[in-house]
Amino acid sequence: MRFLGGPLALLPAIEHFRRHRRLPVALGVAAACVAPTFVNVVLAGAAGGGHTTSWHGIDAIDLRLTGRSLAGMLDATTGDLARTLLRVGDQLPWWGYVVALAWVIVVVIATAQFLGVVRGMVPVPVEICFTMAGLLTATLFAGIGFFDALATPDNRIMLPAGLLSLVGIVWSIEISEHRTERALAVGVLAVWAVTAVRPWDAAHLFSQPDRLAAAKEFADLDASVVVSNDADGFYFLTGIPSAYLPPERFSLTDEPVDRAALFADLPCALARNDGAVVVFPDAMFGVFGQAELDALVATGELSVVSSSPAGVVYRSSKNASECP
Repeated sequence: MRFLGGPLALLPAIEHFRRHRRLPVALGVAAACVAPTFVNVVLAGAAGGGHTTSWHGIDAIDLRLTGRSLAGMLDATTGDLARTLLRVGDQLPWWGYVVALAWVIVVVIATAQFLGVVRGMVPVPVEICFTMAGLLTATLFAGIGFFDALATPDNRIMLPAGLLSLVGIVWSIEISEHRTERALAVGVLAVWAVTAVRPWDAAHLFSQPDRLAAAKEFADLDASVVVSNDADGFYFLTGIPSAYLPPERFSLTDEPVDRAALFADLPCALARNDGAVVVFPDAMFGVFGQAELDALVATGELSVVSSSPAGVVYRSSKNASECP
């Protein structure tokens, strides 16, 4: 719901421009509507409320997830939540690019028609629904870029835009006066429903994709807890409680992490809790903390107990009795 506020704040300005065609006044209306939210965002960031009001950027992963979410409207496997989040490196099928590009083009045309720049290019239901879907997506990306860097355009967050798009298409069919067009559209929707949902292969909806296939090799690791550079993927496939190695900065506040103190305490923490460190070269977030681990190995506080292309396992060289 947090991303729905953007369109609601901008709609009065858009409607004012449609009626009066006075851009400066419409921009003033937009500024007035956005001002309370903007002040709240700045104050929340200044108070350390878990977010920072600065440009976080839009990464390639955001665009790839958007493409998967849009293509997921037409295919259950592509849009499956686990695959969207846990297999972000998977390439889109060829038709996924076509769907994503077509959606963007329709959004641009619908928005231009909604604003009165062009006329009669798309049916009115498509004009309304796709304009709102585009506005919703634009404000989503604004929120990701400027405030909430952890949000991703996966199919959960893109769901309102997807529903609006499908409603616009179905609504256009419903009000069409041409029986042939309606029959053809209904036939296409029926074929889509069968091929997208794939009722003959319902098991694929409950399959578990491998975010970190290499973790399977360590499923029988004799450890009560694991510290890793991909704790989520490791726990997902092994069930062993996992935590991440210390990052350079906190994800939300962007504050620097005192990694030196955390890595200094790591050998004793592992010894006290029967833990191990597992580093994967192909982890979702890459390899981090390698220099600190190598330094602990060099001083004899950690030992490499196994190494393979799948990953490297470290254990503490200390006993729990030696630790404070």
